[in-house]
Amino acid sequence: MDPDVWIHTHAGNPLLTAVETLLALDGGSRLVWAGDYADPEAGHGANLYQLSQPAQFVRIAGLVEQHITPNTPRPPIDVDAHTYVCNADRREYFDRTALPMDDYERHRSLLPALTHHGHGRPGTWARNRVFVSATRPASDWTRVPHLLFW
Repeated sequence: MDPDVWIHTHAGNPLLTAVETLLALDGGSRLVWAGDYADPEAGHGANLYQLSQPAQFVRIAGLVEQHITPNTPRPPIDVDAHTYVCNADRREYFDRTALPMDDYERHRSLLPALTHHGHGRPGTWARNRVFVSATRPASDWTRVPHLLFW
């Protein structure tokens, strides 16, 4: 896995929690975990991370580091109740309650790995419509196996 993505994968990480909170509020946002080491975008001299504008970043109060000023209050949503992370484009999902545990006994999320963009190998969910739901997807959706990543 991309080392830039690895630091954001443990459950409870403020950045991961903020992203999951936003995905629980929306019915399917296009998501890419853009890193500063990604290749340049077609037709641009910069990568997606460098092309992102500060106004596009949502900094949720209570889910950002102390030295960063939040630009929005924390939405009144219990993201822990939203068990399923779903890809509407690929009709795939994973269960947040069944996350794998690493050697340090911390649960690791698949979301950054699936949506990352960098080092020439984007994740299979990069730029797809992703949402977080309390309801399990229909039986014709595919569950992403956790063992592929750890």
